[in-house]
Amino acid sequence: MEEKKVFTEEKLAEMEDLVKNALQAPNKKAAMPYINQLESMGKDLAQYIGCVFWEMLIDVKHAAGCEQDKETKKSAALQSFYKFQIFAG
Repeated sequence: MEEKKVFTEEKLAEMEDLVKNALQAPNKKAAMPYINQLESMGKDLAQYIGCVFWEMLIDVKHAAGCEQDKETKKSAALQSFYKFQIFAG
């Protein structure tokens, strides 16, 4: 059976900082170090929580460094993170 990784409050706060830093980066290249760190944190997630994590990561990647509809995409990415936070916390 797959082991479910549980995130501490500190780890979730670290992830939130990474999400926000990626979304505030001036371009996609500047956001990549934050996105890469997020990806490595999600590699061992199991089942549904993993799906929620990867959905959030896709939204962050899509919004990071975006110039058109930036606020809308940032808002969607943050909503995805908060959804993940509910399942991970």
